[in-house]
Amino acid sequence: MNQEYKYMVCTKCFTYNHSHFIKDALDGFVRQETDFPVVSCIIDDASNDGEQDIINKYFIDNFDINDKELYLEEDNNDYYMMFARHKENENCYFAVYLLKYNHYSVSGKFSLIEEYISNWVKSAKYIAICEGDDYWTDSCKLHKQVKVLEEKPDYVMCHSSFQYYYESDKKFYSSKSVYVNQTILNKGLSPEDVLSNYRIRTCTVLIRLNAYLEAKLSDPFLFSGYFILGDIPLWYSLSKIGDIFFIPDETCVYRKNEGSFTMSTNIKEWLRFRVASTEMRLYLAKRDNLSVGFTRRIQNKYNKVLMCFMEFDKNFKPLFTYKKPSSGLFVLLKRCHLLKISLMIFFYNRKWIGFFRRMGNRDFNY
Repeated sequence: MNQEYKYMVCTKCFTYNHSHFIKDALDGFVRQETDFPVVSCIIDDASNDGEQDIINKYFIDNFDINDKELYLEEDNNDYYMMFARHKENENCYFAVYLLKYNHYSVSGKFSLIEEYISNWVKSAKYIAICEGDDYWTDSCKLHKQVKVLEEKPDYVMCHSSFQYYYESDKKFYSSKSVYVNQTILNKGLSPEDVLSNYRIRTCTVLIRLNAYLEAKLSDPFLFSGYFILGDIPLWYSLSKIGDIFFIPDETCVYRKNEGSFTMSTNIKEWLRFRVASTEMRLYLAKRDNLSVGFTRRIQNKYNKVLMCFMEFDKNFKPLFTYKKPSSGLFVLLKRCHLLKISLMIFFYNRKWIGFFRRMGNRDFNY
């Protein structure tokens, strides 16, 4: 291990109101079998569902707080922090930050929270990410990924296959990522693929620190928080820096549960996320002069989702001007003054629509 790094891996875990899920995530960090040190930074953004109590108890029960030379504790106006090594897994360290007020609601971005753990991040050679409602199932996940990146210096990121878990169904489903990703990789992974069909989930990744920092600095606006989602811009930016390696092993569970933007119970929030997602892709297509076909597809999709969102927020100021579609189902519904009610009917029944779609697809059912 290079002596300039104190840890081989720093794992970032941002979590909020994941009291029913966080123990699975923490167990996944602890179960990692490595011959190198790993520090996991768990940052709770002032949850109000009792999650901080669960994290605090887990830390006290499982980590060596009696090691006076190693144990750290800090209490200030912004957070309460604890650091220690696991009692049994000597390569496992936790740095727990329990924030005293919700930082995201104040700033609308995670940049301030990132500052709190910047020293931990910069002390590691690689960065892993796992949000509090997802979890690692393979005890060798980090070992496999570090081995790949140590042997392949041209690769900036390594990710793996995964399973979906739908809380509404109480069932696991295959992500089909092996079939989809291998098909794309066989022809050569392009940045456009990363923005479309190629499947990467945050909990599966391991990234070189230097590439991670380079990607984050490559476009301040892209990572300013304007686009809401930060994972796909990161994968895209990394794909422009170096190669991405895919491990077909299922190492993680990506949980689908209410509370996230993609599964939001608020139709306006749900549509806003879709606007941000297509707006981000259109921004990158224009910035990097991506293919005409790809740009046209994204522009058309942007026009449609923006038209739908503005049924609920007519004062929204889009990043790009757009031409209202002249034809299509959405246009017909809008002309008949049925677009808004149709969207609401779909939104409040989408859980059942998705369920029957999953049940009807045998290849998707795990």
